[in-house]
Amino acid sequence: MNKIRLSVPLPVVLGMLAMTTSLSVDILLPAFSEISHYFNINIKYTEYIITSFLIGFTIGQLIFGPIVDHVGSKTILFKGVFCYLIINVLSILSEYYGFLLLMRLCQGVAASAISVAINSYLREYFVKNELSKIISLITQIVTIGPLVGPSLGSILLLNYGWKSILSVNICFSISCLLLMTLYLPIPKSSKPKQDLKPKIIYHNFKIILSDKTIVAYILINSLSFAAMFGFISVSSNLYINEFKIPVIYFGFVYSLNIISLTVFSIINSKLVNKLSYHQMLQVGIMIQLLSVLYLLVTLYFSLSIVNIIFAIVLFNGCVPLINSNCMAGLLTKLPEIAGTASSASGTIRFGLSSIFCLIISLLPFSNTNIIALMFTVSVTLIFFIYSITFLTNDFLVNDDR
Repeated sequence: MNKIRLSVPLPVVLGMLAMTTSLSVDILLPAFSEISHYFNINIKYTEYIITSFLIGFTIGQLIFGPIVDHVGSKTILFKGVFCYLIINVLSILSEYYGFLLLMRLCQGVAASAISVAINSYLREYFVKNELSKIISLITQIVTIGPLVGPSLGSILLLNYGWKSILSVNICFSISCLLLMTLYLPIPKSSKPKQDLKPKIIYHNFKIILSDKTIVAYILINSLSFAAMFGFISVSSNLYINEFKIPVIYFGFVYSLNIISLTVFSIINSKLVNKLSYHQMLQVGIMIQLLSVLYLLVTLYFSLSIVNIIFAIVLFNGCVPLINSNCMAGLLTKLPEIAGTASSASGTIRFGLSSIFCLIISLLPFSNTNIIALMFTVSVTLIFFIYSITFLTNDFLVNDDR
């Protein structure tokens, strides 16, 4: 394994690159109502802004995994960020809602290239618990986006209109290109470049999807992530329209979820070397299970919205805990095809998120009940998959820390 010293710029650069996905979603959330007025559409249809991005991200994950394994991670990072920049410029020119959704789909494709390349880049330097730790450190950087995004979006919306929000993504893309040029070292991996022949690509995906443990990591990560994205898709309507929270305070209430993400990421980075990435995964699953039980009790006894918000914040906070350790387990088992492995994981993760968001947009229930249903289904399936995969054999006994 190649070793590098973890200087400050590297986690910052990788964190900023990883932030493209969250920033693409969170900063626009306060603007959904304004966008519906601008294009003269029902506010319910604004949820497609997230769904179209997720569909693009899912398609891109499937495409760029094998390409990253063949071309190299840094090349794809530069091209992905450049395309992301151009697409944001085109989005500002949108005068039709259909064109905006098309640009959001393309934006998702560009963001997926960045995401796959980051995971492949990391795998060339880190393994096992070390990999989980660096993913947690990057997550702490990433949370800055959703932490300040909604508040910044609210300020820009109230003063300059919703299109001004897209200018932030443009400036952000330019900053990423500059930082990559200055601080991102070229990976010196000894692993062979993977062939792009369809037969080889099929073989690699077959290896990934035929391993019971790998599939379990992917599904657990995907279900947890999809539930969080389902919440994100309805968060604006939930907080502003259902809970009657003023737009100016939306960013603050929403940021509680991001603070929770940060806290659990820090906890993971501190404890993963003392325990193991698999034991930390157990912790994340159990906390999500408890948060869902708390949410159901809150709704059953009609407790205040403060209790509902707390349960949601606790559930979402565990998502990076589960993600970091699932990815550590996944990439550790498949070092030679890290890009394809990340691609398969991302395709299922964001594909499932797209399905969740689409189903949510069609359900006639209140947003609170939708979230309760979505969280319950997600954590039930996670617990079931974890149990039949890891608790029915000697995996925990032989887990290599």
